[in-house]
Amino acid sequence: MGIIGVVAALTIPNLNQSTGDREKVAKVKKIYANLEDALGRATAVYGPVDEWYNGIDDDKAQTKRIAERMTEFMKLSKNCEFGDGCINKIYWDDLGVGVDEYYSFILADGTAMALSGGSSGSTLIFDIDGLKGSNTYGKDVFAFMIISLQEGGEVKLYPTWYAIPEDCENIVFKDADINDIGVACAAYWIIKNGNMDYLKCKDELDWETKTSCK
Repeated sequence: MGIIGVVAALTIPNLNQSTGDREKVAKVKKIYANLEDALGRATAVYGPVDEWYNGIDDDKAQTKRIAERMTEFMKLSKNCEFGDGCINKIYWDDLGVGVDEYYSFILADGTAMALSGGSSGSTLIFDIDGLKGSNTYGKDVFAFMIISLQEGGEVKLYPTWYAIPEDCENIVFKDADINDIGVACAAYWIIKNGNMDYLKCKDELDWETKTSCK
């Protein structure tokens, strides 16, 4: 019985963490798919994204335009627009911006989301467990970008906060802060590789094997 207890004590926490990571991966992928769907529906109704801002020069007005057209095709439980109450304030402190620079809302599944930007590209920050949880980039907070990667190209959703998603594959993770990693590349890793192994490795992650440290 003592041996069984020791084995259980060693394995159950790892199993719980593994299950939790799989649930997070599934949720990030679902959010990505839902946002792609919303963007596609909005484009079908309103035309190409880069034309949504014609005649609108104000940054905040551009943010409002894309946010309203995206959320029209999403199920929300709360809409804070440019106010407080939908997403944790610590993110704005981390980024050095004001809460009123982001249009924030909560999805029907509890995901807290904030959007900012317009004609030059838009950033989506989202917290998969809302105002609760660890509130840490790469663990329950991730970022996507809506942008065209080439002049005059199609505006698309990318699971990263880099202008070129593949730049994430040049990241050296050794001694890096999870907030630095998570805000830029965690969602890209999840979508590409289907796991959260970047949390287990303090050295450089191997993008070739997808599951190990170099």
